[in-house]
Amino acid sequence: MAFSRLRGNKPVSEESRHSTDFYFLIFLLMGRKSARSKRIAALNDVFRQSFMGGKVFYTAGVQALNIPAVILDKVQKYADFNKDNDPYGEHDFGRFEVA
Repeated sequence: MAFSRLRGNKPVSEESRHSTDFYFLIFLLMGRKSARSKRIAALNDVFRQSFMGGKVFYTAGVQALNIPAVILDKVQKYADFNKDNDPYGEHDFGRFEVA
């Protein structure tokens, strides 16, 4: 068994060091995903609030309500994102009721 580092007074095996490096790499990648999710959320927020830079589609069910302007206004003002409806923090889903 090769030893490359010391932890306190105990040597750390090469296998253990690689395991630690692996977990550190995953931690870094998770941080990058978080930054990526924040960027996606920012882009989704801009589009949702302005409807500029993309295309807006709605279903036949929304059209049948004959109040698409009311619904689109609620979409633009929607900000109730939480861990239940937005687990990845990308602001790509929302739910509300229209009376």
